[in-house]
Amino acid sequence: IAECRVKKVIQEKGLSERAPPAVAAKEKDDRSQPEQEKKQSKSDKKAVVAKVQTWPEPTVPIMDLYPKGDFPQGEICEYLGLNAYRSTSAEKKELDRCMDTIVKEQREAAEVHRTARKYLLEIAKPGELMIDIVEKLENKVRELIKADYPERGIAF
Repeated sequence: IAECRVKKVIQEKGLSERAPPAVAAKEKDDRSQPEQEKKQSKSDKKAVVAKVQTWPEPTVPIMDLYPKGDFPQGEICEYLGLNAYRSTSAEKKELDRCMDTIVKEQREAAEVHRTARKYLLEIAKPGELMIDIVEKLENKVRELIKADYPERGIAF
């Protein structure tokens, strides 16, 4: 029953399970195996694959591209000068680790910014009204961040 629910959720969200035919055939045979063997075969199943952004117009929200919240880190720079103590102090390292949720939100915002900037380069044409370009861009950002999601807006 749980397996049916998982498959239903995967279909509703538009995700897909990619498994080679041999794995699919093995899953059908699993129904006739004893319980001990079933537990071992569950680890052989493939994980759900994340979606891919569409181009030239991005339509997949950033949250759907990174379902686990593992957004790209970007460039990480060492502290210099007066702030160098932040990389050697255990207390400051722990404080930085505590801000992990804020950093994840900022990484998501950075990914939306990168995607929107790339989209802007494609829609901005000479002679087009600036107001039209800005409206297209703002609507696209709302779509990328799922603006209908609670506590979200165009400025995050």
